[in-house]
Amino acid sequence: IKELKVLSKREGEGIWQEQGALTPTSDIVFSMEDFQTDDFVYQFQVEILNKCEERVYSNIHNSIRLVAFADEESNTIDLRWRSYNFWMADDVRYEILTSLKADESYVKTLTVLNDTTASIAADESFQYHLRARAVSSNGLLASLSNDVKVELSHELVIPNVITPNDDGFNDTFEIKNIK
Repeated sequence: IKELKVLSKREGEGIWQEQGALTPTSDIVFSMEDFQTDDFVYQFQVEILNKCEERVYSNIHNSIRLVAFADEESNTIDLRWRSYNFWMADDVRYEILTSLKADESYVKTLTVLNDTTASIAADESFQYHLRARAVSSNGLLASLSNDVKVELSHELVIPNVITPNDDGFNDTFEIKNIK
């Protein structure tokens, strides 16, 4: 390989933009900077110039765009993301990563197979930072989604009456979201 370039464009646009040329090494890591990954799916392609002066292009890679919806009543966060298209569907698993603060490292919360939706409990914090990570079946390759920040209010619910008549409604004194 004489030259290796990373090209990108927003999905649906026609013009590829060069994001940079890389020196070919055994491990090449490319990180998206200044991309609006919360709003758009991006497509990436690698252009290689070989020693015979032939240009070769990789398959198109779509970024994983994660969206999250907080359900305050059930204290859950529902997640949806775009499937990772670079590997075969049976060759990828998704890991949901969470962080309770912006500057903390992410922790794997959940592994999802054959689906692009998940729901997680959200009763530990008022703020969650979430990412989806696509991992190849051999565990050697991974691609991360955008970072999604979700805030919950966890309002305290204090009943003003107790009716211990076993009807399932205010049978005991319970302050919801006290945790």
